[in-house]
Amino acid sequence: MLLSLFNENPFNRNEILGLIEKVDCVTPDTERFSEIYVSFALDACTSVYSTLNYINDHELGHIIDVAICATDTVDMFIQERDDIGFSTIDIEDRISNDPLRIREKMRQKHIIERILDMQPNTISDHLIESLRDKTPLINIDIL
Repeated sequence: MLLSLFNENPFNRNEILGLIEKVDCVTPDTERFSEIYVSFALDACTSVYSTLNYINDHELGHIIDVAICATDTVDMFIQERDDIGFSTIDIEDRISNDPLRIREKMRQKHIIERILDMQPNTISDHLIESLRDKTPLINIDIL
């Protein structure tokens, strides 16, 4: 199947809106849960929600939201893993210089560079699948 991300809207709008509603239904309410995992789940749901909204309306801000969620998840994991409190003086430097954060930024940069090099007539399921990095970035078991 050849997919063109450059078409006005190659997806059925009603299907996308239905999926958005389903994501809303499973997105956790952070007021109801106290575990750190709820924040990770919220970031994951927000990423899917933003991706679906981008497909629906082509607003680039949604793609930026996905990248922010991925970075926020990594930042939060580093803070939990290293027991870094919000009042830590060098919190931003410690997180920004952590190898895990650097790896996530490089992963995002690599994906962006590959997307920028794509030609509209070469986008396929195989190409999109090749953009996915299925290597686990964080090990939640160590928290």
